[in-house]
Amino acid sequence: MTKTTKSTRRRYHIRGVCRLALLLLIVAAGCMVPSDHSGDPAAVDPRAEAFTDPAYRDAAAALELDRPWRAEALLAPALADSARRTQWVVLLAAEAA
Repeated sequence: MTKTTKSTRRRYHIRGVCRLALLLLIVAAGCMVPSDHSGDPAAVDPRAEAFTDPAYRDAAAALELDRPWRAEALLAPALADSARRTQWVVLLAAEAA
């Protein structure tokens, strides 16, 4: 083999490695999960309205302690009253069930 052939092969090898590294970088960047954090300090937790209901707070605490039967019992009055039956109360009751 001549010297020019070796240097040519080396150049092609380096080019291939650089292209592979660039491809992997693009793929990794494309697979990143977008951040839901908007950076707005005024953003409020959507469950804040539900946390005003003491039954919801107590039921959520009961679920944290692995007591779904207690959470169901605490949420029963809130589920029976259409004014207190929010989407968060229904969702928490479904988790307890």
